[in-house]
This record gives sequence, structure tokens and C-alpha cells, in this order.
Amino acid sequence: MAYADRKHVFISGTASIDRHGEILHPGDVVRQLERTLENVEALLHQAGGKLSDMGCFLVYVRDSADLGVATATMRERFGEVPLAVTVAPVCRPGWLIEVEGMAHLAGATPDLPGF
Repeated sequence: MAYADRKHVFISGTASIDRHGEILHPGDVVRQLERTLENVEALLHQAGGKLSDMGCFLVYVRDSADLGVATATMRERFGEVPLAVTVAPVCRPGWLIEVEGMAHLAGATPDLPGF
């Protein structure tokens, strides 16, 4: 969504896949999270943003045993950015983790309505 002074970019259902949709790093939640964040970054780049523009994250893990490592990894990368990590049946059986969130990109587009 774009406004006169900012753009909001919504990221949903992003996981550890390659450009052909194949699952990468089966069985390794940390490597899947790293790849997922690379995919988020690529999506943001297409919208003119970067990972540091993310204003919040919602992370789903398939196995409750992965809650701690997922939370720690996200905190290490993103500090105090609002974060929720929860156990959920993510989309594909091979996905151990899935990431959603919203980015806020600064920028003026005066011909658009205000926020």
C-alpha cells in the first residue's frame, strides 16, 4: 500500500524455497530461517526496501522444540523489532519455518493520498 509519505509492504507465507519452489535445507530450521530471510529481503528489494525496513515479524515454526532457536536467531538479527514466534502447521510438510511481516518504506509520492 502506498501513500503520499510512505509505502507499506506486506510479506506473507515466505519460506525456504528456491526460485523453482523447491524446499531448501530440509530438516535444518536455522538454515531454513536464513534462506527465508534472504527471500524476504529479495521481495523487499523489488519494492525498493531492505530487511532493516521491517517493522514487525510473525514467525511460524512447525515444531515447538524450534521456538527458542527461532526466537534467538530473530532477536540476534533484528533486536527489538516487534516479533511473535508461534507453533503452527506451516504450509508444506517440508517447511520447518515460515515468516510474515510488514515493512515501512519512507518516500514521498505526492500524487497519492495521505495515510
